Amino acid sequence: MNRLSKEESPYLQQHKNNPIDWYPWGKEAIKKAKEQNRPIFLSIGYSSCHWCHVMEEEIFEDELIAKRLNETFIAIKVDKEERPDIDKHYQNLYSILNGQAGGWPLSIFMTNESKPFYSATYIPPQSFIEIIEWFEGLPTPVKNVALAIGGVTAALKLMYANPVLAGLGLVAGAIIAIGDNAREQRENIDLMKASIEAAGGASSDAALMFLEGKEAADELRVMAAEAGLTLEDLAEAALGDEDAFKKVETALKNAKDEGKLTDDQMFDLL
Repeated sequence: MNRLSKEESPYLQQHKNNPIDWYPWGKEAIKKAKEQNRPIFLSIGYSSCHWCHVMEEEIFEDELIAKRLNETFIAIKVDKEERPDIDKHYQNLYSILNGQAGGWPLSIFMTNESKPFYSATYIPPQSFIEIIEWFEGLPTPVKNVALAIGGVTAALKLMYANPVLAGLGLVAGAIIAIGDNAREQRENIDLMKASIEAAGGASSDAALMFLEGKEAADELRVMAAEAGLTLEDLAEAALGDEDAFKKVETALKNAKDEGKLTDDQMFDLL
């Protein structure tokens, strides 16, 4: 049995015999992730969720997948009916990162500073393994820096190390384009060099993503300004800062009400 055997939630009890070393939501899991310098896998579901049970059968009960997950991540299980506040926060985050509504199971991969770098709902077994292998395959310096500093740069180092899994779309472009001073631009250039190398030589793909992101960010910068926002605001909201998310949400609503932004522009910013 894992740590969920001590929990009162019927949904968490359903997972107590999984070979995954589950933690319930709490300070213990976050502390362990920081102590061991490991990222976090957060899974949110509920008892009557069909695809939650499918994912459990295909992934959480699989001994080999569980072993890989236990070796690389700290795994946290949340019952959305027990903690609707946590579910709401990460559902909002999923919507921003993916440009569409989320659902259950909700699967969040994030740094030990709780900064998400990949989000999904149901994940097929092979794709789940590929995500773990991708993180395991990151060069140690990139991985360590990403986990150590948290925030926007951490997420970027993780996302851009593999263009295939970069899931933030236009917001990713906004993040990488943040900053006009020389130091920040220098960091962006260094980041791209490291990312191209980490991507196994896929320099053309990584460079193309960077250029497209830069162009998209320039467009976002103009639209955000109409709502009194900066790219920093969008980036921090996309990466889980609750205060930034509320600020962006309120500003966009006001801008739409005042006729400063169209529905299409609102969609692009979200």
